[in-house]
Amino acid sequence: MSMSINVAFLLAVVIVLRLRGHALTGGRPGDLLMAGVVLLFVVLVVPTDLGQWVIDFVSTVVGGLAGAVADLLTP
Repeated sequence: MSMSINVAFLLAVVIVLRLRGHALTGGRPGDLLMAGVVLLFVVLVVPTDLGQWVIDFVSTVVGGLAGAVADLLTP
């Protein structure tokens, strides 16, 4: 029997545990490490269908908000 570990899932667990601890302590010196872990997670997830869906969704929301702000600011 062979067992494999999905690295993206493992990093997601690490991110959740670190953020939970971060909220309780109010900050810690490992913030730069945490940023690196999150960046690595993003690199692993983006090529998947879920990652592409998230990027498309966020792009649509940001584009809509940018358009709404531009409409409000134009005289």
